Amino acid sequence: MPDLSTREHTREYLAEIFPSDDREWRIHQFPHGWICQPEPTPEQLAAGQALGRTNLLIDAHTAVVLEYPSWSIDMVADDYTTTKQNGLPPNGRQIHPPLWRLSIHRLHETPDTITYHVELLSLATPPAEPAEYDLTIDKRTFQRTGNGPLSGIVIAWTESRNRQHGAWPARGTWNV
Repeated sequence: MPDLSTREHTREYLAEIFPSDDREWRIHQFPHGWICQPEPTPEQLAAGQALGRTNLLIDAHTAVVLEYPSWSIDMVADDYTTTKQNGLPPNGRQIHPPLWRLSIHRLHETPDTITYHVELLSLATPPAEPAEYDLTIDKRTFQRTGNGPLSGIVIAWTESRNRQHGAWPARGTWNV
């Protein structure tokens, strides 16, 4: 587990998690770890885009990274502290380490739809039950037939690859 005892170690951990991201971070300590906010660029400041930015919470004891909405530092710290004390899940969404490995492969494609077989493998400790399902996506509306865990993420990932490469992917594997 990484050493997250200082701001500099936390900054290095963020660089490890996001290797292609050269953002600077405002890093605030709180009793359970660190709350990190991306530093807005001069261009973002000039365009009025400095508000509504995400918060990342890093638990210094577990190295788990949660993404919170653009709440104040105090709201994020209070939420995490309160939910942790009460044994409840925090309102932040875990983004690192990943909880699931998604694998898809194309079963059928027409000009209007594409059908994938989706497999989910839990990377959590303890692991959740694996899941498998078929998902048909309407290529114009992105409406789905069939539904399973993380189907919205599957649609977003495949549609993104279609925009990037000009074709719907035949297969893929990624972690979320």
